Amino acid sequence: MIEATVEPLSDVATLEADWRALEVRSDISFFQSWTWMGCLAEQRFPDAVLATARQSQQIVGLALLNRRQATGFSRLWLGETGSPNEDALAIEYNGPVVDRTVATDA
Repeated sequence: MIEATVEPLSDVATLEADWRALEVRSDISFFQSWTWMGCLAEQRFPDAVLATARQSQQIVGLALLNRRQATGFSRLWLGETGSPNEDALAIEYNGPVVDRTVATDA
């Protein structure tokens, strides 16, 4: 069984270690790698939310979301800042990092 949590990001250094460990078990593009996502992460994601999926205590999925306030509500942006000027490059490769060995119900 896979358990998921969504919570504010508290420690970028810990996230980097978890993300890089998951990268090697995932089929991702460069634009999902920590090299890309982690570059200026604290500036690009000032109100970051982390979605984590675990199976038997092992992390099998990660997604970095940015919380942006809009007129009266919050919006979460998956791997984006929420600013069109900053998000224009390679957004089509955006998505969570998922362990390739985890079966999905697609």
